Amino acid sequence: MSKRTLIVSQYADPNLVGGNNNVNRQANALKQALGLDVEILTCPDGDGWTGPFPSADDSVRFSCFEWVSQDFNYHIVKLPKTLFERVPNDIDWQLAVEFGIKLLTKINPSIVHLQHWRGLWWILESANQLSIPTVYTPHDWGIGCLRTILVKGDGGMCDGLVDIDKCVKCIWKGRGLIGKMNELLVSTSMGENLFEILNHPSVEQVLTKHGAVRHGLRKRVNLNYQRAKDLLSSLSAIIVPNCFAKVFYRQFDIPENRIYVVPWYYDLTVSVVTKPLDRGKIVFGFIGRISPEKGLDKIFDALLKVDVPNPIHLVVAGAIQGEYAEKLRGKYRYNVGKHSVEWMGWMPHEEVHKFYERVDAVIISSECIENGPLTLIESFAFKRPVIISDSPTAREFVKDGETGYLVPINSVASLGDILRKISLDPNELVGMKDNLPIIKSSVSYASVVSCIYTAIES
Repeated sequence: MSKRTLIVSQYADPNLVGGNNNVNRQANALKQALGLDVEILTCPDGDGWTGPFPSADDSVRFSCFEWVSQDFNYHIVKLPKTLFERVPNDIDWQLAVEFGIKLLTKINPSIVHLQHWRGLWWILESANQLSIPTVYTPHDWGIGCLRTILVKGDGGMCDGLVDIDKCVKCIWKGRGLIGKMNELLVSTSMGENLFEILNHPSVEQVLTKHGAVRHGLRKRVNLNYQRAKDLLSSLSAIIVPNCFAKVFYRQFDIPENRIYVVPWYYDLTVSVVTKPLDRGKIVFGFIGRISPEKGLDKIFDALLKVDVPNPIHLVVAGAIQGEYAEKLRGKYRYNVGKHSVEWMGWMPHEEVHKFYERVDAVIISSECIENGPLTLIESFAFKRPVIISDSPTAREFVKDGETGYLVPINSVASLGDILRKISLDPNELVGMKDNLPIIKSSVSYASVVSCIYTAIES
């Protein structure tokens, strides 16, 4: 039997809508192009999954069934809602580890490769107990940062340094009034016991939905840090997309020779698209998830302040899902001040080129430290300069004034200044296109991953 790799991740739908299908593209490249035996373990939970779901029987907390789609064998697991809490308690964690041991014994992989960690990172401990090599490809900072996005509770970017006291203060500052009352309640033994008594599936679902916590803040931070350190330091390899991520994860005692910096990839479905520059109407674009941390509202705020002779056109591509997205489209359906707006909606990967055919430059207005960011890589692949929030990860790829513009995070005034500067003199955009780096394909990326697998197994 050939050696089998088990990719473990949420957001693994073969036709994912509303998100990036990064996991499936990697798996496809490994299996279809390189001939590796790859299977996927996933747990659908609000992640755009359109395949079959596990039984809704609340009396069964853990279960698994197989499903074949597009020549991939999926292992679809059902887990208790408590495992999707930010820091599951020891009992649920241990039950999940035991469940994972049974799963891995049956699947018999030679490598367990975790991607998105949410609800599933206990599988690393299951693999460790079976002496199966483990690999992790982080898509965010969630294992190490309880706020996931490296944004401080009172606003502003975190420096990425993990410290118990610092993290406790950060999380406390980010909690609202009800959240702080919840924190004070569970910081007492009586309050903690009360939440344990409420450990019923129907109650679990309500508590998880509203972000309730069951254990004191310092206890959660300590527990999460210890789990992260134990599991990450035991990895056979961690594959990160930038050097900032390497520094961040080194804090968890991962040996430096097990950290591989491999930038993200992008697969063009058409030739690089060209667009003649109309100096009378510059077109900027936003593409991605329309949610608060992506900062689309800041783009609208900046446009309202931009006074230029020729109006700007903004193209927005992304699923209109949730109150934030619906409110913005309702408010700026066709115009933002004197400038015009076009909403293209969600675009599957094979149609994304239609967005880039419309725009001269892409605005990436994230209000957090992106681990990719994948939109940056995609924009460069389509030869579009970017205007991007300044962050350690953005700085590694964007040379200010050469391949794009770096804008202080959350600075509407600075973003407005850049939009005005480009509108008045768009010639720099033409020169920038020649400076953009070549982006590798998923097959090139997977080839490096395959070599890492080989090194681990030898």
